[in-house]
Amino acid sequence: MFDEDDFESFEEKENKLKTELNRFEKMIRAREQYFFDVDTLNDMIDHHVMQGTIEKAQEVIVFGEKLHPDNIELKIRRAELYSLAGKNEEVLRLLDEIEQKDPGDFDIFLLRGNALIGLKRFKEAIENLKMAISPEDQNDEILISLAHAYRQLSDYKNAEFYLLQAININRESSPAYDELADLYIFLGSREKGEEQLKKLIDHDPYNSMAWFTLGGFYQKLEEYDKAIEAYDYCLAINEDDPNASLQLATVYVTKEMYDEAIEQYKKISNLPLLEYISCFAIAECYEMLEQYDNARAFYRKAIKFEPENYEAYLGIAFSYSFQGSWQEALTYVRNAAGINQKLGELWILYGDCEFNLNNFSEAEKHYRKAIEVEPDNADGWQALLRFISKTGNYSEGLQLCSEAEKLHPDEAVFCYWKACLLYLDKRIRESYTEIDNAIHIDFSMHPILFEICPVLLSDQFVTSLIANYKPE
Repeated sequence: MFDEDDFESFEEKENKLKTELNRFEKMIRAREQYFFDVDTLNDMIDHHVMQGTIEKAQEVIVFGEKLHPDNIELKIRRAELYSLAGKNEEVLRLLDEIEQKDPGDFDIFLLRGNALIGLKRFKEAIENLKMAISPEDQNDEILISLAHAYRQLSDYKNAEFYLLQAININRESSPAYDELADLYIFLGSREKGEEQLKKLIDHDPYNSMAWFTLGGFYQKLEEYDKAIEAYDYCLAINEDDPNASLQLATVYVTKEMYDEAIEQYKKISNLPLLEYISCFAIAECYEMLEQYDNARAFYRKAIKFEPENYEAYLGIAFSYSFQGSWQEALTYVRNAAGINQKLGELWILYGDCEFNLNNFSEAEKHYRKAIEVEPDNADGWQALLRFISKTGNYSEGLQLCSEAEKLHPDEAVFCYWKACLLYLDKRIRESYTEIDNAIHIDFSMHPILFEICPVLLSDQFVTSLIANYKPE
C-alpha cells in the first residue's frame, strides 16, 4: 500500500514523465535536438512498451543511442525490442556486439537465452539462462524461461523444478502458475497436479493466484464444480479479481447456469478493456434465457464500447429473428454487413430476413454470397439448397449438391439433400439408392430427410429402410 507521501511521489513521477514525453514529441515536430538523460529515456521506453506503441519506443531508442552512443543500457533496450518483435537472429548479433564491451551483464544472458529458445536451440538457451541467474537478484522470469526450454527437450522433471522455484520467488507469478498447471495437464498427471497445487495453497492459503490456478486446472479438465469452488475461494480472498470473475462466468455458461454467469459478468462490465466482452457475454446469456429485450439492451451497450465491431449488431439481428421480427432483424444485419462482409452466417441471416419479407431475389443473392465468402461453411450451402428447393428448381438444386459434395466430401448431409431433391424431382429409384447410401455414411442424420421432404414420412420403402437399418 502507498502512504500519502509515496502516492504524491508516484504522482510527481507520472507528471514528470508526461512532461518529458511531451517535450520529446515537441522536439521531433520541431526537428530540433534536446538533451534527455538515460534514466528519462528508459522511462519513456517503458511507457511506450506498456502502451504497445513499439514504434515510438524504437524512435526513443534510436534518438537515445545518437545522444549517448556508448551507453550499453540503451543498446540492451534495442535488443529487448528486437526480442519483442521475434527478430531473434538480430538479437544475437546485437548481443555479441554488446558483450564485447560489457561481458558480465546478466541481461545479455537472459535475452540471448530467450532468443535461442525462439530459434529452438534449447540446450544453448539453457546454458545462457543459467548464467543469467544472479545470486543477489533472483528473477522468476529467468526460471520460467528455463522451465520452457527443459519442457521443449522433454525434460519434464527439470521443467517442474524451475517452475516451482519461480513460484517460491514470486508467489504472484501468474505465468509460472499457468505453466505449471499446463505441464501437469499435458503430462496427464491429474492427481499429481492437484496435489502440488493444493500443497502450494496449504503453504499460502490466502494466495488468490494459487486458487485461481487451481480453478483453471479443474476447468481445463472439465471438472466444473471443482473449478467453481476454487474460483469462489479466489474471489473470497480478492473479490475484485476480474480474471476470476471472467473465468467463473465462463464455467457457469458451460454449465448453462446463465443467471449466475450474468452476475459475474456484471461485476466486470465497467472495467477498462472488459466492457465490450462482458456486455456482449451478458447479452448472449440473456439470449439463451430467451429474455430478448434484455439481450438487446446489452448488445446495444456493447456497441457503445466498440461501434465498429459487427458481432453485437449481428446479435441483435439474431434476437429479432428468433422472435420472427424480420424487418427489425434486417436493419441490424445490414449494419453488421456494413462492417464485415466476409462472414457466412451473416449472409445466411440476411437471406433469411429477405426471404421472410418476400424479397426472394434479394434472399437468393445473399444465400449465394454466403457460399461465395465461406465456401467451406456447409450451412451456407444448405441455406441456398433450402431456398432452391422451395422454388421447385430441383435440377439446379442437384447441381448445387454436386458442387457442395466436392467441397465437403465427408458431410453426409448433402447425400440426404440429393436424395430429397431426386424424390421431389420424381426420380424415385435414384432417390432410394441415395437414401441407402446416406444412411450408411451417417445414420444419425436421417431425420433431416423428413425435415426437407415431409412426404417421405408416408413412403413405406423409406420408412422400412430406416427401421431395418443395422450398423455394420
